[in-house]
Amino acid sequence: MEISQITQWAFRLKHSAACGAVTVFGTVSLALATNAADEPAQQRTLAVSVATKSAIDGAEIFTREWIPGDQRSHGGDGLGPVFNDSSCVACHNQGGTGGAGPASKNVDIVTAFHAPLQQLPRQTEAISVPQTLPGIIFQSVFGDLDNLSAQSSADSDAAVQEVSEDKGEEQLGPVDKVRLAQKEQAERRKAQMEAERKNLTKLHPGFAFANSVVLHKGGTFAGYETWRSQVAGMRFGSQLRLGVDVQMFEPQVVAAMEEQISQRPRNVQASNGGKLMGQLKQQVLLARRRGANASIRQGNFVITKSQRNTTALFGAGLIDSIPTEVLEALEVTQAKGKKVSGRIAWLKDGSAGRFGWKSQKSRLSSFVMTACAVEVGLNVPDHPQAGHPQKADYMPAGLDLNQAQCDALIAYISDLSAPVQRPFGDEVDKGYISGGHALFVKVGCADCHVENVGEVAGIFGDLLLHDMGGELGDTGSYEVFIPNSTPEGEVIQLTRQSGPASRIPKKVTGATRQEWRTPPLWGIRDSAPYLHDGRAETLAQAIAMHGGESARSTQKFFALTDAERFKVISFLKSLVAPSPQVASGR
Repeated sequence: MEISQITQWAFRLKHSAACGAVTVFGTVSLALATNAADEPAQQRTLAVSVATKSAIDGAEIFTREWIPGDQRSHGGDGLGPVFNDSSCVACHNQGGTGGAGPASKNVDIVTAFHAPLQQLPRQTEAISVPQTLPGIIFQSVFGDLDNLSAQSSADSDAAVQEVSEDKGEEQLGPVDKVRLAQKEQAERRKAQMEAERKNLTKLHPGFAFANSVVLHKGGTFAGYETWRSQVAGMRFGSQLRLGVDVQMFEPQVVAAMEEQISQRPRNVQASNGGKLMGQLKQQVLLARRRGANASIRQGNFVITKSQRNTTALFGAGLIDSIPTEVLEALEVTQAKGKKVSGRIAWLKDGSAGRFGWKSQKSRLSSFVMTACAVEVGLNVPDHPQAGHPQKADYMPAGLDLNQAQCDALIAYISDLSAPVQRPFGDEVDKGYISGGHALFVKVGCADCHVENVGEVAGIFGDLLLHDMGGELGDTGSYEVFIPNSTPEGEVIQLTRQSGPASRIPKKVTGATRQEWRTPPLWGIRDSAPYLHDGRAETLAQAIAMHGGESARSTQKFFALTDAERFKVISFLKSLVAPSPQVASGR
């Protein structure tokens, strides 16, 4: 990666092409020229302090396999106490080191929403909803839960209207008595919710502090597997009768249909695109091989399981370098065009999100450190590792990675090559792929999957949040249980109106259930499975599942002829991952 590709960096650490080693003499400061609104000034300086003439290999840290009580830690406990895997490369290994991960590496998430029973249409009536992710299940059964906490707060404010203390009971008028009854009812509801939330902590202690928690795949202490099995083995979905309204076809019938369609005129082929889209969606919705994306009710809470697939890290340094002003300009352009309505994920500190499925992190450094703490269970500076779910007071004695090692790891990841389009075999190949690219733009895919963002070329992703529809709806950003943390108590109020040009103001923090960051398509050929939980095994399935703002483009894509759709897919498959920089050994 050339220095000119990252003009925002004032200084760049040099990596060995062979091993990604960072050699530092004395103390070096790496000042990142970022927008002042992105992070405080003291966080914009990446300080690297190590002993004189010492070398820290960021690639070795990325591929290192951790063990419990690892002697390489700095007084920490090594791997654990909970973790999703024992190294970074264990998950980021598709298409070379730093790539995406297979569905087997998905992160398991458990979420609890407060949804009182009275919100159901009729409590005695069996409920039939599409067999999709919790987003559409919640929306169909419980209404808009994004607004639930805000509505509950508003109800409480309206109900708890103070009744004058000077009035005796005999002096209360009809209005006062109603207000008093509302206040007492609101207090009872609040007490009941607090009691039920406290009861949820028996399921996972993290529910005392967050609505969503990670159910880690492994633990280093006795009894974790038994505890996890109890949580993961809950009868999710048993209280909802799930139905699928997409017509099913036997494989031989589908093959015969395809043969007939290929021989029909263009207009007839296009009219069958909707059926094909339905079949592809059916394949995705009926797979359900990973046992996630289902819900149960426990009192006034709805508990759901969902997943997140590993994201690729290719070109992460370039993404980190994109100025906030560029994202703001994209946001304004899309608002004026009224085709799509992407928005920046403004975080609580006022920075713009760039990383993660929900754009929940603004800087690569924070994204990497969170992954170390959450996924590998490492205690790192400024981000404590995930806590012991059975010992709330458990605290590691020290760090597993010191600041210098963290800096080397971040520098290594920031220097991972950006994917580029594969070379054309000949002029015929070039013309075919270029034709697919033109169709990609024509049907509207490029409205969100913008080819160039600022000075970053070939990214094919605007990094903005977009409403992808109810079928892709899922929980918001998840948290891990960290001892001594405190509830955020934040209420996210939606102001989005219907229509593609609607906006959500900057004051809104984070993504809603149906909003997802447009993932870069560079390296997409080597990044299967697709979508946020890896539910789509093929690119065609992924396109079929696009709804919300992208529904119009999806329909246009499936209105193309078979040959034209294949051109688009061929173009996407020309976006390959970079050559492996370090062998993962797996």
